Amino acid sequence: MTKQASRAVATPNTVASYLLPIVKALESRGIDSGSLLKRAGIAGNLSSDPTARLSYTRMGEVFRLAVEETGDAQFGLYASRYMLPSHIHALGTALLASSTLMDFCVRIERFGLFLGNTVSFYVHRTDGETKFSAHRTVLLRTEAIDMFWSFILRFMRHLDCETFNPSHVDIPGTHSPQRHKAYSDFFRCPLSFGCEEFALYFDSKALEKPLPTASSELVQLSEAVIRSYLAKQDKADIVSQISRLLVDNLPNGNYTKACAADALNMSPRTLQNKLNEANTTWREMVDTTRYTLAISYLESHRYTLGEITYMLGFNDTSSFSRAFKRWAGYAPGEVQETTKH
Repeated sequence: MTKQASRAVATPNTVASYLLPIVKALESRGIDSGSLLKRAGIAGNLSSDPTARLSYTRMGEVFRLAVEETGDAQFGLYASRYMLPSHIHALGTALLASSTLMDFCVRIERFGLFLGNTVSFYVHRTDGETKFSAHRTVLLRTEAIDMFWSFILRFMRHLDCETFNPSHVDIPGTHSPQRHKAYSDFFRCPLSFGCEEFALYFDSKALEKPLPTASSELVQLSEAVIRSYLAKQDKADIVSQISRLLVDNLPNGNYTKACAADALNMSPRTLQNKLNEANTTWREMVDTTRYTLAISYLESHRYTLGEITYMLGFNDTSSFSRAFKRWAGYAPGEVQETTKH
């Protein structure tokens, strides 16, 4: 694999403390978590340090091996019972002190970057209903999505009451009887499978009920810690912002640096300076994003080469294949062959 390709895969995108509940879940089933993490290429002591990040591909490999070892396709739902507010650091504390569950959701929307740069959160309010959803910039494993969102609902139930349920849930991925039962048992509401994004729907009035654990002082202290951390990540932030813009706009064709600068409300020169500070270039950003997405799409086995070519903004499959071979050193078809289940 080329140096650039290696950099694309190794880019840290997810808070590493997500590994902690996975380890607890594995150990509860008698599985050697240390050995499994080594197989996934992860070594060293685990911690709740918010500066510790892990590439989403490495995290995905951990989930893949966990499913393989446990034989549990719903492992993400199971692992969420071991996830604690402290695993998301100061954000967990701020969420505990939220004034309402609406405040809780909006806080995740505002500070989602604290958790990683692969997902953007949105709270959309209409008459009587609130949609809390996430837009993924890369294809995440089902187990990762399951663990996070079931943790969020467990957290909301802890703050309100155990009978608190959404009114509806949109779920990416295919339907199966086993998956439907697992989701129905946990979410206790109507489900829609095969959706583009994961979304929880709530009665807005239920979200506006005051919470007994509310503390404006604790929220202020926690958010100060979050902002301090995010300020230190400013260089990486410009990279994640551009990555998200590229994911959204690559299918439209020639997305230029000027287009990105306009979307970020800055001049092309200012954007170039920020890229220089982050030790990267526009061309490298485009190539890295394309390569990372290509690997994700190819390993998912959900798209044809023609569809991937379009989603990455190439004119034809031969152009995509040549570019991929330049990045990785082998043809895209080899990825599909070696990742067949």
